[in-house]
Amino acid sequence: MKNYTEPLKKYWKTESLSFIATFTKYKEKEGFFNDFINPESLKKIYYPEFDTIKVNQKKVSFYIPNAKKFVDGHYYKVDLAFMDKVKSKNNPYSLEIKKVTLLNQTDIQNHLEDFINEELLINVFNIKSFIKKNDSKEHIRLRFERLNSPEANKIIANLMREIGKGMYSSKQRMIFELLQNADDSPGKDKVEFHIDANGDYLFVMHDGTPFSKDDVDAITSAAESTKRKDKKKTGYKGIGFKSTFTDSKEVWLKSGGYQFAFIRESLLFKDFESFYFTTSDYQKYPGLIADHRKKYQKDIKSYDSSTDIPWQIIPIWQDSLPNEFTDSNFSNFNNPVQFALKVGTNNIYSDDGYLSAINNIVKRPQFLLFLRNTSKFRSPKNKVTVTRTDKDNLIKIEKTTVEYIGKKSTQKQDVLEYTKQVYSDIQVNNEAFSALNIGLKKIVEKNDLNDDTYYFVDKDGNKIETIPPKLASATETEISFGVLLVNNKLSPEKEYIKGLSKYSSLFTYLPMEDNRFQLPFLVNADFVPSSDRQRIQGDNLWNKYIMIKVAEKHVDILAFYAMEFIKDNSINDTYLSLLLMNPLSEDDTAQEIIPSYNDKYLEDLYEKEIVVNDNNETQLLSETIIDNSGFIELFGHDMFYEI
Repeated sequence: MKNYTEPLKKYWKTESLSFIATFTKYKEKEGFFNDFINPESLKKIYYPEFDTIKVNQKKVSFYIPNAKKFVDGHYYKVDLAFMDKVKSKNNPYSLEIKKVTLLNQTDIQNHLEDFINEELLINVFNIKSFIKKNDSKEHIRLRFERLNSPEANKIIANLMREIGKGMYSSKQRMIFELLQNADDSPGKDKVEFHIDANGDYLFVMHDGTPFSKDDVDAITSAAESTKRKDKKKTGYKGIGFKSTFTDSKEVWLKSGGYQFAFIRESLLFKDFESFYFTTSDYQKYPGLIADHRKKYQKDIKSYDSSTDIPWQIIPIWQDSLPNEFTDSNFSNFNNPVQFALKVGTNNIYSDDGYLSAINNIVKRPQFLLFLRNTSKFRSPKNKVTVTRTDKDNLIKIEKTTVEYIGKKSTQKQDVLEYTKQVYSDIQVNNEAFSALNIGLKKIVEKNDLNDDTYYFVDKDGNKIETIPPKLASATETEISFGVLLVNNKLSPEKEYIKGLSKYSSLFTYLPMEDNRFQLPFLVNADFVPSSDRQRIQGDNLWNKYIMIKVAEKHVDILAFYAMEFIKDNSINDTYLSLLLMNPLSEDDTAQEIIPSYNDKYLEDLYEKEIVVNDNNETQLLSETIIDNSGFIELFGHDMFYEI
């Protein structure tokens, strides 16, 4: 068993594997240590999923067979350590209890109620680097003062404007970006995401992991991410948070001991000297001001704060919150991550505002289907809640809407059920690329620090900049199918049956708007998206490879359901509805990818001999022979597309 101690420390954001745990008595002599809490963040810890590790129970719990000396309901310091052999199926990372220490119950209770006990952290848990309020305030000051070059700031400000224009014109996409960020950093077993509005402000709150120093550094940088090397996180460009600035004049953040804002029209930016010449360096060396007035004479004369300052990455510490927050749900949910965006009432309540965007999102509640950690999406202003519950490979998505007739309210519930089929063995290596003649090659090199670096090249050896290194560093990737169940029967998506032109079946954990690839079911994979995150890059060799593998697995899933049907005709009798009604239509923007999909799909159907005979009976027999014209008749069997 591989030792995952360091990845677990990083995931749980702790310097050691020492936690606060509650003892729960079971029978007379036995018990459990449950509810393991990070003593610094005060958040419960849960087992993550690394690599191919199967996590049956995310809750951290340890059974104690001889527990006479432990007191029911008391808090203990529990030190964990790696062991060589797994002792329990609910212990996926092979941990054991190394030491247990009784804590002062009064001290620890006060500490857990957010009266941070610094002596406890230092002396009992040996935590030396925890963030105190003054530390976080100082950190924000340093981030504010670091941008002291007028010329560089003009360049960054211009880039930030261009990023916003090119990527985040959609309000719906902005909400998806924040939802993705929450899903990538779960603070507990399942994340609940809340979005609300009051006055000029849009509020986003969730119970993901509180912001750390690294998180703050990332969002106050132009394109830095804490997710680049984490294969269990979707983002890699570090610009998802920047979507919040599209319509905002102000963006407020409260999380992990931090409370600061990005304010476009701050008085601190009013004139050149109030921004550049009031930092600590000028206070320490006042003689610099006269010298720098000469140095920056041209910049001072042309200074325009609205175009020269990259306010989107300059945090300003806030000791208090605006009055509008008091009458909102900003603090009511008590979530560890809270945002407030000052976007204006028109951007919230108009026909094309954020509340309207939320209504569009929840029209297809399947948006929760492929997220790794999110179980709830709630918008009180829209009177809608979408929840997701998982049981093995069955997923139920329930949308609850409150409707008013006069003064009387009623609840309307819509339920969708899916079976989720996951293929986690998609190889990412040169042998797999070569076998499909993709023209893609993975390169591994050592950098100056002797660390491995990964990237892709094309058939001519040119480096491909559009595929992130995180994908190149993987040995396997994953493709997931979400197949709709109607009355417990396999069924294609309704939009697919109707042939709606806007229907899209592709997800990169959240839905895309790519109608070039219309399949009978929903597909999630690590596609490389276009700059606006709406479509996959149509000329990308990685996407070509993934779509060929989707075609391959499309036939595999048909074969799987067919074999089950042959064994028992009472199940999967509608599996043929997952056949394509027609080959994917050609499109110049994805010319290589679409023919590759169609070719692989047809080739594998021949190979597995999934056909329909003249009596509309399924055959998977090796002696089945059918010519090309007869084979094509598979497409368009209307009887298989009725719901």
